Amino acid sequence: MLVSNFSMPLLYARTRKTRRSDYIPLQATPSPRCLHTHMSYDMVPGGPPAQSPAKYIYLVRNPKDVAVSYYHFQRSLKLSDYHGDWNDFFEKFCEGEVTYNLWFDHILSWWKHKGAYIQI
Repeated sequence: MLVSNFSMPLLYARTRKTRRSDYIPLQATPSPRCLHTHMSYDMVPGGPPAQSPAKYIYLVRNPKDVAVSYYHFQRSLKLSDYHGDWNDFFEKFCEGEVTYNLWFDHILSWWKHKGAYIQI
């Protein structure tokens, strides 16, 4: 695994003008809020989305784009212990041996619930 013992941090909000040190707890921001996340369906704050008053828009990227972008992101992290090449990373990505595990499982966690919350 590229990152072991991964745990979800507290949720924080910021504006584009906010420095990282100025993050504030999400719960302290006024409603309505817009949250951008990479969380799987089961990890969304507030419990299962099916039982939440929140509205969700789920965007899916091409898995090839995700893998390339994730590879460059992982290599750019100063705290990352990953120093392998693209071929090694791609194999780990396809096997789910990266942070957040298997990308396809993540997509399926939301896909199973598609169409359940359509409101116009």
